[in-house]
Amino acid sequence: MSVCPENNSLIEQVNNALQPINSPVANFASFDLQLSFKFNEGCNSPEIFSPEINSAAEKMKKDLSSQTLLQRKETIRNWALQEVIPILAHFTKNVDAQFPGVQATGKMLEQKSFLNQQAAAITEKDPLYWRGLMEMNKGNLIIPLSKVLMHVANDEFDLARRYLGMLFRFADKESLASHYLLDLNRNLDLFYQSHDSLVREGIRLHDDGKYAEAIKQYNTILAAYPNSAWARYELYFSSTYLEKGNKAKDQSAQVWAKHQPAVYAADPLYPMGGGASNGREAFLLFRHLQVKELFRESSKLKEDLFTYADIALDLSAYSFAAHLYWYLMIVFPEEKLKGQSLLVWYLYSLQKLGVTEPQKFFKEDYTAVLNGLDKTREDAMKNDPLYKSFKE
Repeated sequence: MSVCPENNSLIEQVNNALQPINSPVANFASFDLQLSFKFNEGCNSPEIFSPEINSAAEKMKKDLSSQTLLQRKETIRNWALQEVIPILAHFTKNVDAQFPGVQATGKMLEQKSFLNQQAAAITEKDPLYWRGLMEMNKGNLIIPLSKVLMHVANDEFDLARRYLGMLFRFADKESLASHYLLDLNRNLDLFYQSHDSLVREGIRLHDDGKYAEAIKQYNTILAAYPNSAWARYELYFSSTYLEKGNKAKDQSAQVWAKHQPAVYAADPLYPMGGGASNGREAFLLFRHLQVKELFRESSKLKEDLFTYADIALDLSAYSFAAHLYWYLMIVFPEEKLKGQSLLVWYLYSLQKLGVTEPQKFFKEDYTAVLNGLDKTREDAMKNDPLYKSFKE
């Protein structure tokens, strides 16, 4: 109860009257319901209510702002599991039987079969997940949103944020999915405010030559949030200097080899990397670095989205590439990339994942074209000037 102007006596009277009434219980998740009543002329401006009225989003923001990194991670994870996933499960599992892909995603959400294992393995490797993606109307991103929230539930925030930034560009802004994408973006912003501040403290220690203390700082971050690509990259950087001293630059490739898998597991499109000892490594490192040059100018949005998909494919982020190619195809159905339709690149990305069943949904046989794309991409890499500058 909140009143404007302040009136504690009225609040007490109303609360006493409400006590005998049983509060309704929501079926799936809690939600806000605000009832407003105006008496006579109402409240004189400015309208300051007592006690202060806080929506669920405002309360979430206040809670997160006062929490440690570990607490923020757990709060957001529980929000995904308890508040959002049950709603998405209800909407997806109860669709008409002619949409088996959407239903399959709903069952996955309802049974929480994604917990304690890689969400990627049970979504992007499953033909039904991709069928569900294709069954939805333009702008309705409830299927990829479900995947993103599975990553959140498994503490894979970096990966979730990578998908989030891409997907929102294609979402119907009035859809349920967009509502939750915005909520998730707001919550993750508060998580990364704390996370980034802690990483920067580690960088300050490194810059002061305190490499052991910097490493300790990064390990503290990773103890709370193991899937931080930035913390893992900075850990590699400080470890290089601690282990090799003045020879750090000469030996960085060896140290990078130890840390690279964890960095790119957290975020396969992380825009940094270590040394390169051959043309292929140099080409892939350059592709990573290109990511941070994207989306700086609004006039180049379309061009950057196509480049983003191409980079993802080169970096073996096949699921990310497939999502991006599919939604680009919906928006730009006549566009071609390197002489092939976006549908071909979408199916090729799925084929690289080991998923070939969706090819049956289309009349044309793309087998020969798809099988030839490996050589097309290999030739493109070997003709790249950076690749040629290295001797194999």
